[in-house]
Amino acid sequence: MTAALGEYLGSDWPGRVRVFRLRRVRKVGGKVEAEVVLGITSLGPERADAAELLRLTRAHRGIENGLHGVRDGTSREDASRIRRGGSAQVMAIPRNVIIFCLGRSGHRNAAAATRHYVCHPEEAIELLSTPR
Repeated sequence: MTAALGEYLGSDWPGRVRVFRLRRVRKVGGKVEAEVVLGITSLGPERADAAELLRLTRAHRGIENGLHGVRDGTSREDASRIRRGGSAQVMAIPRNVIIFCLGRSGHRNAAAATRHYVCHPEEAIELLSTPR
């Protein structure tokens, strides 16, 4: 973490106090992958030390890997070309309802459940129309 780079960014990033670099290492199968991500924060060292910034960064990733990740992975939300006005938010509503219904009915893998219901639309209608 450095305040010097934060000063260098100047008025391009108002409210920034520090920038930080985080190196992530993960093992996928037998292969080790590493990536470096950069972050900008308005939290000074008195409010968040390195451990706290790591915790906050992981919490943010948890949000992305949760509902947002499921919506994008299952319904390809990030690839959607719907952009005008509030239409992207409107389309998020049925996606959230579907994910909620899948979870409520005990499905742990939304992508697998979606594939199943695409092949069995009568079961999808029953799932959506049966109160629980």
